[in-house]
Amino acid sequence: ELEAEVGDCRMELAAEISLLEPFGQDNKRPSFLVKDGIVTDVRYMGDEGQHVRFTLKGEHGEYLSCVLFRRAGEFADVLRPGRRISVTGTLETQVWQGRKRLQFMAENIID
Repeated sequence: ELEAEVGDCRMELAAEISLLEPFGQDNKRPSFLVKDGIVTDVRYMGDEGQHVRFTLKGEHGEYLSCVLFRRAGEFADVLRPGRRISVTGTLETQVWQGRKRLQFMAENIID
């Protein structure tokens, strides 16, 4: 895992990571530990609220959109606005309705 701050996670970094594709068993996508972000927004998704989308605010006012699949219930007590957390996962770009956006695919949350 590479350590990063919220402000390090930018579209330019995601573009550089994409140069390492294709990812698979022998070429894993780089994993990051994004440290000390402040939770600013939390939205549960899925029929049973099993997924969660949240935003982290960085030290200098930067924002990072994050999503955690299938494990929202495990972190319901931690994912509260104003809470400072660290997150592990991968940085990716997503195209939605023709717009490209940055998204951090969270794998674990560290309180």
